[in-house]
Amino acid sequence: MQHITVISNNNDTSKLMLNSFQDAWQGKSDTAGNSHALNIIMLPDDMTPASSRLFELKSQIASKNHDLVLLALPTAEASLVKPHLDISTPTMAFSTVNEMINNATPQLFNAIRVADMPFLIMADQEKFKDYSSASTNLSTNELRRWFALGVDSLQLLMIRQQALDNEVSINGLTGTLTVNKAGTLQRRLSLGRFTYYGVIAEQ
Repeated sequence: MQHITVISNNNDTSKLMLNSFQDAWQGKSDTAGNSHALNIIMLPDDMTPASSRLFELKSQIASKNHDLVLLALPTAEASLVKPHLDISTPTMAFSTVNEMINNATPQLFNAIRVADMPFLIMADQEKFKDYSSASTNLSTNELRRWFALGVDSLQLLMIRQQALDNEVSINGLTGTLTVNKAGTLQRRLSLGRFTYYGVIAEQ
């Protein structure tokens, strides 16, 4: 992936997403000269479905080479942008859009890819069966995320009570968690894709 277009705005949530991605992108770049491969489009904070900037968006994206579009936006703003994107261009969003506000949410984001906890993408898998039953009464994905963090925290506490001679990995609810001998923790999320019926794991 050489050229990415990021769509964002200036609200606090969007700025956190944009800054975190810029830091990661810069860290992965071979040289500082690769910064030109990141095209950032800033939208106004007070957008409505009739905002002129939305209707200019497709041509603005097309004006620069891009392999992927990233939506660094909360759910409401991302849902306004989605109809104005070229369906042939791969598009990703932050996990904030994976919040089922209503039954129309999956249709709004159909075909968009999202990195999120495996517990929210593959909850029907056998290894998550008991945890899915225990979290049935949690009404939002945000609450399910806190539940998953609690479960994985207990596993990590048990690991920390042991002297680590080698790197240890666990397939947790929040992702693949790896702890090295120095106690540094890394987490790898799962990749999912919105369909008309919900989010499915991307193979």
